[in-house]
Amino acid sequence: MPQDAALSLYLHVPFCDRLCFYGGCNTSVVRRDSSYRAYARRLIAEIERVAAAIGRRGRACAVHWGGGTPTILPADQLIEIMARLRALFAFERNAEIAIEIDPTSLKADRLAALREMGVTRMSLGVQDLDPAVQAAIGRRQAYEETQACARAARALGAHSLNLDLIYGLPLQSVDSVTRTARQALQLGADRVAVFGYAHVPWMKKHQAVTSEESLPGASARFEQARAIHRVLVQEGGYVAIGLDHYARPSDAMAKAAAAAKLRPGFQGYTTDDAPVLLGFGAARGYMI
Repeated sequence: MPQDAALSLYLHVPFCDRLCFYGGCNTSVVRRDSSYRAYARRLIAEIERVAAAIGRRGRACAVHWGGGTPTILPADQLIEIMARLRALFAFERNAEIAIEIDPTSLKADRLAALREMGVTRMSLGVQDLDPAVQAAIGRRQAYEETQACARAARALGAHSLNLDLIYGLPLQSVDSVTRTARQALQLGADRVAVFGYAHVPWMKKHQAVTSEESLPGASARFEQARAIHRVLVQEGGYVAIGLDHYARPSDAMAKAAAAAKLRPGFQGYTTDDAPVLLGFGAARGYMI
């Protein structure tokens, strides 16, 4: 690795307080504070080992907390982990600090911790706002909860807000995803990621509770994706980027795409210029 190479850091927290049936990431339902704290200690130890192996304070231009639900960790642990990162890596002045959020479980002390951590971008899991679809995927999430979380993110000072939507879920239709996309517009997100549900029960056993008969077929999935695209682009004015990303024209991602400077990243695309990604924590069943 070149001495002056910029680094992008990824931290995985594989815990949730509920199991959503569509999930494809490495997650588990854990509700014990002792387990969270034990994991945080191991995460810090791994960060310290990697930093020692590098042998210098590497230049960090971005941090992304993913999961699972990263904010399931105790507030003091989130702050401590971020403090260790800042001590061991030389953060660029405009380094992006991003974190994934479940709007239904963001507690007040975690929100305060995000401010202390210097979070600049929050990504809210929405998936679908239709009650019947939510019941089918084990995810109850009122629009009002999501709206309150989006407003809290802005009040926190996060300059960028991202939403995740999914098509191809059980009981979804063109009409239902259109309604969800229009509600998503009201949240004023800077970016929207629109992913197709991957039904792989042989890999993710919890997906077996979903009947394949309840899933839309290939042509229906395509029409759902087109319907969301039309709402975001024609009604919302977003720029379509690749197959599944959308950004407001004023957003850094849209500007980078227009200037042909957008780069592929582990979550689709990235605007950072780091040639090196360092991953910390348990992902896909092993330590990365």
